[in-house]
Amino acid sequence: MLRCLYLAHGWSYDASFWTAMLHQLPGFRAVIIDFGYNGAPSFPPPPQEPYLAVGHSTGVLSLLAQDSPLCRGMLSINGFARFSQAASFPEGIPARFIERMNRRLCQDTSSVLHAFRHMCGDNRTPLPHTPDQATLQAGLTTLIQADHRPHLTRWSGKLNSLVGQDDPLSPARSGLPPPARQDTLPGGHVLPLTHPHLCAQHLRAIASHYD
Repeated sequence: MLRCLYLAHGWSYDASFWTAMLHQLPGFRAVIIDFGYNGAPSFPPPPQEPYLAVGHSTGVLSLLAQDSPLCRGMLSINGFARFSQAASFPEGIPARFIERMNRRLCQDTSSVLHAFRHMCGDNRTPLPHTPDQATLQAGLTTLIQADHRPHLTRWSGKLNSLVGQDDPLSPARSGLPPPARQDTLPGGHVLPLTHPHLCAQHLRAIASHYD
């Protein structure tokens, strides 16, 4: 069984997002990316040993773009390969909604974060004391522009998608398309926070397929 994880969190969170899930995974070693939405960023390189990539929401976009021969597979939790609406992706979120959210960040960052997390079903994580407005805005721009569907073929046979049946964000509720293997949990957009034990179960099951 693989015991090494490479984790990337979603928009507005930080490395502590994974704490509850990792408590359910004794014996696993975690290397965690922090995009710097709430403090100093940290971008450790992928592990130099066989590992599983684990991404949440926007973090999945970042991981899909990587190409490491040591990555044996990926678990996408509430993730997607594209977020914004397009002619070829009608289930996406219209760019004008994301742009409006981006403008509101300049006026009242805390209110935007509170509303977003409440919508996602997270009423327990404290808001950051010092959110990085520029990094948050850059993250929303990525959600508008990024389309990593062309990378999916490179990951054929290695993708696993875990979605919440009540996820309010339609791209995340749809999850990664085939050939990704998909499972559904009764939850919203922050499954590692609301259902950490079930996320850990899925991760262990995936890891057990690899030596």
